[in-house]
Order: sequence, then C-alpha cells, then structure tokens
Amino acid sequence: MKRDFTLEFKDLTKEILAKSLKEIGFKKQNLNFMRPADNFVQTCNVQRSRYNHIDSTRFTLNFGFFVPIVHSVMKNTIDLPIFPKTYDCYIDGRTGHLIYGKDYWYELNEKIALETLSKQFKKDIGNHLVPMFQELQTMDSLLNLVRTKYDERKYYIGANIDAVAILEFEFGDFERGKEILISEYKNAHVPKLVEGKRVYPDGREEIIYSEMCINEYAIKRYEQFAEKYKITL
Repeated sequence: MKRDFTLEFKDLTKEILAKSLKEIGFKKQNLNFMRPADNFVQTCNVQRSRYNHIDSTRFTLNFGFFVPIVHSVMKNTIDLPIFPKTYDCYIDGRTGHLIYGKDYWYELNEKIALETLSKQFKKDIGNHLVPMFQELQTMDSLLNLVRTKYDERKYYIGANIDAVAILEFEFGDFERGKEILISEYKNAHVPKLVEGKRVYPDGREEIIYSEMCINEYAIKRYEQFAEKYKITL
C-alpha cells in the first residue's frame, strides 16, 4: 500500500514533538509552540519544505527565545505578539545546527522506513531539543550563552548583536552593553559593499553589490538606542 507522507508527517509532529514539548509545559498553536520562562518566552516551530510533493515530505525545526523588551526596543513598539513565533526572536537556531552541526532536514520517502525516522526524531527531541530548553530557562543562562563566541557555545544558537546589547542593558552588565553599542555604531560608519541577489525568470540567481556606503539605517537605530539608555556615542 502506498504511504501517505502528509499523514505520517502529522503523526510524527503530533505523537513525538507535540507530546514531548507538552510534557515540559509548552502550548501549541498549529505547528508553533511556546513556553514562558524567566523574562522571555521559548519558542519552537515546524518548518515544512516548500518543495514537498506526493513522493517526499521534508521538514526541520526552528526554535528561539523571545524577549519582550528586546522586541519593543528593536521594533520601537509597545505592541507584543500574543503567541510569539520563532521569526519574532532575535536569539534563535535550528535543530540541524543544534544536533548535527549543519542545516538538516528530516525526510519521509519510500527509501526511509517510518520506524527508522521516528526513532531518530524521538531521540533528537529527547536528547537535544528538550534538554536545551530545560537548561536555558533563566536570563542568566541566556546571557551566558550569548556572551560566548558562536563557535564556542554549548548550543549553536545565533544572537543578533543589537539584541545582545539590549539584554546587557536590561538584565546584565550595562558597561558591556555600552561597549557593544559604541563598537557597532563605529562599525556602521565604515563604508561597505551591500550584497544583494537578483533572480532571473529562468531561475538563475546572481549576487550583486552596491557601491561602497555607510549603514545609515543602523546609525540611526544606534542613536535611538543611545538616547534611550542615556549613552554618549
């Protein structure tokens, strides 16, 4: 009998991911999950490949840490999402990098037995994703992580440098945040090539570069940060 990979995908995410996260207090909304922590919210999301078809279903997991004050300052708004998603986070990662050190997609197809993938998925969730969420529940643990160089972090989780500065101002070492802000402000004044991508009708892609210029948008943002935190740049 021909397998239904869409149904298998739903069963995997429901019986393994959703149950595992529910056990540690996560709430679910479609393929998004969230759990309140110490001044932030932990998030997780199932991302399906846009190239899925009847003979193959691929998916990966994204996760992040949503810090309300960081969102407010970065977006210059008081409006907060009721159910934060991973794309709302300035500190985030993917299970591929977390577990395998590279981008990784689970795949359902005729060459891979469902039982084999189920065992792998359950092991990855139980041995890596859940322990990571359990360890990073406090602001101190999150600060310790982002203060470490990416390649030296226990968990390969990316962090927007501006968000790190805000975390330091609000919860950590004010002087450390000040040093980051001043450094990034100076760096924004250094003219750089701006990289972009041109996509042609036949699908070809070309990397294009603008003329050397300073990052005026970043400069303005850092000046707003400096005004908020009463810092002289």
